[in-house]
This record gives sequence, C-alpha cells and structure tokens, in this order.
Amino acid sequence: MTHGSPSPASGLTTFAIATTLGLVTAMAAHVALTRAGSGLGSAWQALFPEPHALVRAAMAWWGIAAAGFGAGYGAVRAAPLIARQPAAVLGPAALAGVALLAWTGHGASGALTRSAGASLGLHLLALILGALLAGCGAYAALLRERNPGA
Repeated sequence: MTHGSPSPASGLTTFAIATTLGLVTAMAAHVALTRAGSGLGSAWQALFPEPHALVRAAMAWWGIAAAGFGAGYGAVRAAPLIARQPAAVLGPAALAGVALLAWTGHGASGALTRSAGASLGLHLLALILGALLAGCGAYAALLRERNPGA
C-alpha cells in the first residue's frame, strides 16, 4: 500500500463518521426549521393549505437535505486536515457542535401542534432524509478523493 492511498477500512470509517455527522447536522436543521415555523408539517396543518405553507415545507425539505449533504461532504473533505492537526481542529469543532445543538434544542420541546403519530412520522421522515443525503454527500466526497481528475 502506498502512502497516498488509504486502506478500505479507513474509507469505511470515514464514510461512517461523515454520515453520522451529516445526520446530526440534518436533524439540527430540522429542529431549527421547525422552531422557526418552517417545518416539514407546516403544509399539512389544514386540508387546503395556503401557498406560502407549501413553500415553507419545501424549504424545510431542501434545508434538511442541504445540511445533511453538506456536512457529510465537508466531513470527508476535512478528514485529512483533522488527521494532521487533531487538537487544533477538533476543539473548536466540538465547541461549535455543542453550541449548535444547544441553540436548536433550546426551544424544541414546545407543545405539539399535531398528533403525536404525525409528529413521529415527520421526524422519522426527516431522519431518513438526513441519513440518505449525508451518506450521498460522504460518498460523493470519497469518490472525488479517490478520482481527483474525474
């Protein structure tokens, strides 16, 4: 094995870590968007929703997907930097992550505006969307890393 080519196990580990980070970021985006009134369920509050409710729900889908994909992709791209200087990168990153989760979780425990089953379904949908897009982002970054000219 040459110095520049990572082992398959390190690629799988990087993929798993990046997907997990992307999933957590996507869930934080879901909580923040829901708290801001632009959650996934904003269009399903009434039988005939207003057009701006549909736009808010679509923006929530795109926001969760972009957060998951971007964090998964960014984690793979930042892995070499973290490997070279773990203390210089992981400290501020952990502090930023804790601050993000504290900010999003601060108002997340409000009263339910829909049934518990509907809320559970929407949260599971957001979880699946975040996991899929985080995995796609990590995979795209790994492919780009392995084939830089493509």
